[in-house]
Amino acid sequence: MPVIAEIIERHKGQEILVVGHGGVNRVVLLNVIGAPLDGVFNIEQNYGCYNIIDYYADGRATVKLLNG
Repeated sequence: MPVIAEIIERHKGQEILVVGHGGVNRVVLLNVIGAPLDGVFNIEQNYGCYNIIDYYADGRATVKLLNG
């Protein structure tokens, strides 16, 4: 998550693409929704899918699309 936070900080106001392994994607998604890491396999990540997450200036984030 420190690397994701750095990317978000460096690219404020921009649209960016981060490519990651399903396990990494799950950790990022759990962080956004505030769920514990022990639920990592409760989120399905299909091969080649994409997720859209909006990060806001006030620190909030919203999952807009999952497994697109």
